[in-house]
Amino acid sequence: QRDFEFARKYDLPIIPIILGEDDPLYPQLKDEQNRVVTSVDWEEAYGAEGTLVQSGRFTGMTGGKHSEGEEAVVAALVEMGRGKRTVEFRLRDWLISRQRYWGNPIPAIHCPHCGVVPVPEEDLPVRLPEDIDLAAGETLATHAGFVNTTCPVCGEPAKRETDTMDTFTCSSWYYMRYTDPHNVHGPFDPAKANAWMPVDQYIGGIEHAILHLLYSRFFTKVLRDCGLLDFDEPFTNLLCQGMVLDAHGDVMSKSKGNVVSPEEMIAEYGADAVRAYILFLGPPEKEKLWNEDGLPGMYKFLNRLWRQVHDLVGKADEDTLFAGSVDEKAARAAADKLARERHRVVGKVSADIERNNFNTAIAAIMELSNAAGEFLRAADAETRAADADYAALSQEVAEVLVKLMAPITPHLSDELWRVALGREGFVYDQPWAAFDPEKAKADEVELAVQICGKVKTRIMVAADAPEPDILEAARAAVSDALVGKEVKKEVYVPGRLVNIVAV
Repeated sequence: QRDFEFARKYDLPIIPIILGEDDPLYPQLKDEQNRVVTSVDWEEAYGAEGTLVQSGRFTGMTGGKHSEGEEAVVAALVEMGRGKRTVEFRLRDWLISRQRYWGNPIPAIHCPHCGVVPVPEEDLPVRLPEDIDLAAGETLATHAGFVNTTCPVCGEPAKRETDTMDTFTCSSWYYMRYTDPHNVHGPFDPAKANAWMPVDQYIGGIEHAILHLLYSRFFTKVLRDCGLLDFDEPFTNLLCQGMVLDAHGDVMSKSKGNVVSPEEMIAEYGADAVRAYILFLGPPEKEKLWNEDGLPGMYKFLNRLWRQVHDLVGKADEDTLFAGSVDEKAARAAADKLARERHRVVGKVSADIERNNFNTAIAAIMELSNAAGEFLRAADAETRAADADYAALSQEVAEVLVKLMAPITPHLSDELWRVALGREGFVYDQPWAAFDPEKAKADEVELAVQICGKVKTRIMVAADAPEPDILEAARAAVSDALVGKEVKKEVYVPGRLVNIVAV
């Protein structure tokens, strides 16, 4: 556009070499190798993707950035020795110093005789004063105890540098200091930083992708070049969490004054319930519309889970979920289902947490909780204690529930680990729950049977039944509805449904 405006100002010819197919000139020029139209009276430059015209052997190729035509033109220039492909980087200058009290001090002294003198190493670090009166408008420059010093070279009175570095100079490498926080001889021991780093998971808003992430990468590469690190990148994975929106669809922010303080919710429901509810709202990378209506439901679920764990280990007393009479057949079916769910849910939660899908992980734990509830309502404590398989299953599921919830509700889980399960130490010191995919498979599965997309009935079939047998069972189940109709097509979706198209 800038070249276009220059040409317009000085009455230079504007020769079309790229056009969209809807341009009136395109039919005339699409096959022209030589220039026929030598100038056009356009209002603005053509900036979209298009097709090259009047461009010799390149005519007819797609044009624009990273296009077929662009590749061919550059290749021709390289072949002629008239040019080469290169990558151009642009970076804004950083503002290192700011007149703020809370930044890290710049270790420099201004001497009227010696000029700018670095603070001697034995006097590092330069510490900020703790008695500065910010409310009265005092700054480092007006704080006599900080600013007045002596020159380390000539010993004459001098002034400290009162600008401080921008906070990104600390945030760009502080995580490396965590690997060796008590080192008084350097920023960190390279052996310790190399052992712990890089960071496995970085979580931050999308704005970090062009600010903190960029700075951190530069700092890491400089430290690498200085021989302090043996890796190139500071972070292995990035998760950009979605924004939280208020009831009006606006992004919550302090500047807008529309943030929600968690103190009242925590006081009523507890920190774990609030934490679990936030994770349950949806995938962490998606935007979320804040609504507290579902918080009581999460609170009830955690209370039910508390009762279930106590019930499974025989400590429920009057809070037992037992329905009132033991049905051995129902108890056995519920136990079989619970055993399958125990392995299936652990597998799903493990995969979901690995992908940061905490909302679906919580949903899966709720399914395991439902299966545990069915089992507890079918068999009382005495029945479960008398049957070795029931007793082992009860203890195992109680432990699994606590371990699965530990990353989501750490306080509740640790309390259950000690109080209900009677274990020592912390649950997060324990190995993660193991699972066997084979044990998660059901002997039978329930399938919906549809006719032209509408569910007519449901059938139980063997989990390993061949497709022809399943289709035959489905036809038999809806035989009355198929009278007088011709079956045109049958669609089997394994583990879910059979759809019969009949007219």
